[in-house]
Amino acid sequence: MFESFARGLVQASRSWAMLLVLTAASIFFALPVAAPLFILIAQTSAGTHAPYRMMSDRIDPIWLIDLFNERLAGASLLSMISQAAILTGVMAFFFLIANVLFAGGILGVFNHPDGRFSHARFWAGAGRYFPRFLRLWLLSLVVYGLAIAGYLLALIPINASDARASAERPGAIRQWAAAAVLLLALSVINLIFDYARIGAVLGDRARMFAEVFRAARFSFGHFRRTFGLYILLSVVGMCVFGVIVGIRGAVEQNTPFAVFAAVVLGQLAIGARWWSRLSFYSAQLDLYRRLEPSSDISAMRDAAQPVFAKAVDTSELRAPSSYEEKEETMEPTE
Repeated sequence: MFESFARGLVQASRSWAMLLVLTAASIFFALPVAAPLFILIAQTSAGTHAPYRMMSDRIDPIWLIDLFNERLAGASLLSMISQAAILTGVMAFFFLIANVLFAGGILGVFNHPDGRFSHARFWAGAGRYFPRFLRLWLLSLVVYGLAIAGYLLALIPINASDARASAERPGAIRQWAAAAVLLLALSVINLIFDYARIGAVLGDRARMFAEVFRAARFSFGHFRRTFGLYILLSVVGMCVFGVIVGIRGAVEQNTPFAVFAAVVLGQLAIGARWWSRLSFYSAQLDLYRRLEPSSDISAMRDAAQPVFAKAVDTSELRAPSSYEEKEETMEPTE
């Protein structure tokens, strides 16, 4: 488990080119949502001191009150909220689909013997595994929905007992316990579907419903290692992300250079999330190979490929020309 953990961190740190591609894709999906808000602020605050008061991630209360009361020419709070809500929903949906696509590319790169990134390898894996991972994603939505529905059903008797209480809320501890159980259930679901993707890639299997049960059997059969690795990677990822966010929050955005530094740190935070995702896939892929070596059909195919290529190599097979045949059939004369 610890060897897989270290390998995942090292391989994710070496995949800086793939991190740049994934971070750029995240920024691309965020721009349509952020651009209308930026344009609105730029149009309604031009020639005022509002932009200076909005530095350091603050909102100018005077500007916000004027926007709320529709006192700014050409600006409407209702239209802005509706537009932002629609764009956020549309881009969030496509970003989720893009994540499904990127998962195939990431595993396609890491499944290669050298594990090095190339655009051809990344996009080939993304296209190859996208239909399978899309079916897995749809199955995961059903499972996540069942887990959340179970949590909401568990809250019904807890809230009913609180409503009957006269002095205090006796169900507060049970609510925290139910939330903890939900968090554990969601983590286990994430774990199972991660190994379902890995198993589909290593085994080159297309039946995703059966792959989920195979991944569940693997995850619970080695639960101490699989869940322990999941916890380690989660803690490291949250710590790295939290440190970058903390540094960004400590930057006093009172100069253009400080604002630029805060923007760069914000993009580094996005990159840290993708780095954590790469660490998960790399480490879990390595652990799956260690515990289930017979399932790695792709590795066995790669190992057998040079022998097969040698057996069918026709570079040395050449039909003799008519001149050579004539020379070989001619008998020496005295």
